[in-house]
Amino acid sequence: MQFGLIGAGCIGGLRAQALAKVSGTKLIAVTDVDQRRAARIATPTRVRVCKDIAEMLGLDEIEAVIVSTPPQFHEKGVLAALAAGKHVLCEKPLSD
Repeated sequence: MQFGLIGAGCIGGLRAQALAKVSGTKLIAVTDVDQRRAARIATPTRVRVCKDIAEMLGLDEIEAVIVSTPPQFHEKGVLAALAAGKHVLCEKPLSD
């Protein structure tokens, strides 16, 4: 399964590392409001850095999305990914 990652903070970094260890999964793209943070995850894994969620969700090869943002930002990423027809992993409840 091919993944996109929304949120490149500490938890996002852990998720990227975990995907690298799981057979049959591949991180395709990452996005974060801080593009430098996204680049720190993308560089060692050689994945695409997207400027925003919409750009990342427009990539046909992404089948699933991991939302690793602070809880108050979950709703935007989760709902956008679901609307784009992607599978979604969000570890904590949605918050507004």
